[in-house]
Amino acid sequence: MSLELSGTTGLKGVAGSVAAPSIVGDDTNTGISFPAADTIKFSTGGVERMSITNSGVSGITAGITMMDQWRLSNNVAVSANTTTGIYSNWERNDNNFAQIGTGMTESSGVFTFPTTGIYRVDCRWNVFNSSTSNRYVSIRTELSTDGGSNYNQIAVAFTNLPNLGETTGHATSDFVVDVTNASNFKVRTVTSSSQAFTFAGNEWAGINANVQTNSMTFIKLGDT
Repeated sequence: MSLELSGTTGLKGVAGSVAAPSIVGDDTNTGISFPAADTIKFSTGGVERMSITNSGVSGITAGITMMDQWRLSNNVAVSANTTTGIYSNWERNDNNFAQIGTGMTESSGVFTFPTTGIYRVDCRWNVFNSSTSNRYVSIRTELSTDGGSNYNQIAVAFTNLPNLGETTGHATSDFVVDVTNASNFKVRTVTSSSQAFTFAGNEWAGINANVQTNSMTFIKLGDT
């Protein structure tokens, strides 16, 4: 196709391809091509780096593509001298909240990632008791990379409930994980203490049911 100059449509020329772009500088395999209708491709070294079509833009990440937040809807009691999983009463935040992207999948306290990628996970814990015994609380987040067959600790938070009758404790933890297989990577939370205590649900002590008391926030930072 020859180069055309029109007062109506402007400059028109060869469509080109990713390997041989039609608009280039001195480097003939780096530039812009128009290989199909409604399509613009940008390439370097003959390799596509970005594409613009009437469906959108691919090849670059436009900000945060996944963010999700879950919380405990009701109290979870933990017995003394036991390791207890927080496997029930999880719900997605519904207080002026809208997840970004597909979001996490939760089943019996086990969270599965929607896609591969590098994720940050923030955990926030509030616990209480009505005993007069001093004790510490260990809250551990565990990661499985084999579909849930085995778990290893990836983050831990500690708090202390002093000998003052009914008391509360607060702890936080966070971690970043490179999820290389979305089906096999899963997280869950387990806890233990020398004395019984309770995780506070979002209705504890008359608190409005729509507030965050115990929660986990998942944010995808980028691709793996």
